[in-house]
Amino acid sequence: MTFKQLEALYWVVTLGGFQHAARKLHTTQSAISKRVQELESFLGIAVFDRNHRSVSLTEKGEELFIQAKKLLAMRLQVIEQVSSPEIFNREIVIGVTELTALTWLPRLIGLIQQHYPRVNIESDVDMSINLQEKLLADEIDLAIVPDAFHDPRFSRQPVGKVKNVWMCKPDLCAEAQPRRLYDLHKYRLLMDKSGPGIIYGRWFEEAGFTPPRKLISNSIVALLSLTVSGGGISYFPESCLEPLTRMGILQQLDIAPALPDITYVAMHKVQRHSELISSIIMLAQNCCDFKTILQRG
Repeated sequence: MTFKQLEALYWVVTLGGFQHAARKLHTTQSAISKRVQELESFLGIAVFDRNHRSVSLTEKGEELFIQAKKLLAMRLQVIEQVSSPEIFNREIVIGVTELTALTWLPRLIGLIQQHYPRVNIESDVDMSINLQEKLLADEIDLAIVPDAFHDPRFSRQPVGKVKNVWMCKPDLCAEAQPRRLYDLHKYRLLMDKSGPGIIYGRWFEEAGFTPPRKLISNSIVALLSLTVSGGGISYFPESCLEPLTRMGILQQLDIAPALPDITYVAMHKVQRHSELISSIIMLAQNCCDFKTILQRG
């Protein structure tokens, strides 16, 4: 049984005649008749009731027509989905950290929906270390996180960078503003326990600096609230919080050496590579922007 035979049956019935079906399929009426006869021979049934002058299906022919319609529709769906790179029917779960969720995540989701309208997107906002575990457990398909983990089980592609600076409440350092990294030992440092915290923790060790007082949180919003209230000194994206420094709510500190930039990468399991994942990573690279909070999609 072939799709050509099923197509012949389908169009003969749908268009009401062999001649119409032949025109539709760009062939001859005798070719259509031959395909129907081959189908009847293969199945050992009569498809058409030849006692009628008009096209009339037998009882078995009716059953076959219904199944042929389903098979042809399924074939068309497979052809569309496989041969057209812009068409995907699936669900993608993207894991991001809080900073990405507060800045450019809506733009990324908007681009994905624009290019792949049939893809259902779910976002999972969590700490970097938790997103790494979720990748391993196949709970998410892709994670966009600070480049803090160098695990050979993951593919990592850079998507953008964040320039962080030290910030505090304006009157916290009014008397003697810290100028060097070592001067920070006088203050409580407010640090995150996600990717940037891991990266800066390593950087402190290399610089020989051990903060005597730390307060660690898993939320950038909590760290911001504590910093604004005078609870200590923390680091935030320079451009992202520029409105708060302009209004005098936060003060930027010029401390040497400057904090290294944080590179963000798109990570996925090596064996779960796909064309769709690659395309989403490219979209992320194009729209990654940590300069403004609450960006529109």
